[in-house]
Amino acid sequence: MEIKQIVELLDKYYGGKTTLEEERELKHFFQQDNVPSELQADRKLFLLYTGLAQQPISLPPELEKRLSANIDQWEKENQPTRRRLLPPSIKRWSIGIAACLLIGIGIGYYQHKIELEPTDTFDDPALAYQETQRTLQHFAIAFQKGEEQVVKVEETVHKVQQALENITTLSNKKQQK
Repeated sequence: MEIKQIVELLDKYYGGKTTLEEERELKHFFQQDNVPSELQADRKLFLLYTGLAQQPISLPPELEKRLSANIDQWEKENQPTRRRLLPPSIKRWSIGIAACLLIGIGIGYYQHKIELEPTDTFDDPALAYQETQRTLQHFAIAFQKGEEQVVKVEETVHKVQQALENITTLSNKKQQK
């Protein structure tokens, strides 16, 4: 292969656009001894790559045990802990207080409900009738006063309307002359 072709393949390779066949050609080329000096750095890369692929990887003998121990420790650290927020005695007191509050609210609601129900104010029906008559008379007097005011307003409105009609009639007569 020519050097220009190898350089073009290397550009494609570093751009991640080579096929498997083109990568095999590059590996085969760099495994030869007569590689030009300007491509020696690339040759080292490919020899390292092919050397790693051919060598079996050996793991340290204690790696599995260490990994297992680390995983167990991480699980313990990330496991939620059960903590009691309040001691039992405080819980009992708070439940008792809440129960007392609920009972107090219930009693208050019941008392308020009883107060809203209508009750009789008079035991004697004759006395109730007299009080009703007195209240209605007060209402009738107040109503008469209001009605008198309405009559006065109507009279005033009637006078204003007559005055406006007179002004309109005078105005029309002046315009006709």
